[in-house]
Amino acid sequence: MKLDLPVMAVALVLAAALQETLPPPPIGSPALKVQLLPAIALYYARRRPWPLALTAALWAGILTDALGGLPPGTTSFALLAFCGGVLLLRDTARELSPLDAIPQAFCLFLVLAFVQAARLDLSGLARDVPLWRGFLSGVKLLPLSVAAAVAADFALARVEAAAGNVEPKKGGGLE
Repeated sequence: MKLDLPVMAVALVLAAALQETLPPPPIGSPALKVQLLPAIALYYARRRPWPLALTAALWAGILTDALGGLPPGTTSFALLAFCGGVLLLRDTARELSPLDAIPQAFCLFLVLAFVQAARLDLSGLARDVPLWRGFLSGVKLLPLSVAAAVAADFALARVEAAAGNVEPKKGGGLE
C-alpha cells in the first residue's frame, strides 16, 4: 500500500508547524517568515504525479494564507498556477537532484512575494506599507526560502523512498 497522502499530510502539517514556530529571520519585517509550505508544493510539482502535485499546491496555499493572515486564495491560486506550469514543463525522463530545484524555487518565491504584497495592498490590510516595500521585504527572504525548498526536496525524496512511494533508480536517483 502506497502512503502518498499520509506522507503529504505529515509534510504539510510539519512544514506549517515549523513555519509558525521558527523565529522570523533578522532580515526584513518581523511579520515575514520563511515559506516552508510552498517548498512542499514545489517538491510535489517537480517529482510526483499531477493529482498529488495539485493537491499539495492547494493545501500549501490554503495553510499559508490562513497562518499568514492573508486574504483567502492569495497564495493558493498563485501556487496552483505555478505548480501547473512546472507540471507542464517538467522533464520526467531526466533524473532530478535537490539542487535542480534552485531556479524553480527562486522563480516561485519571487512570484509569491509579488502576489502576496499586491494582494495585501489591494485588500487594504497593509495600509502603511506601499506595494514596492512589501515586495522588497519578501525578496529579502529569497535565499532562505530557496534553501528551504532544496532541503524539503532532499528530505521528502528520502522519506518517500523509505515509505515505498517512489522506486530508487539504478543510478541512485528516484523515480
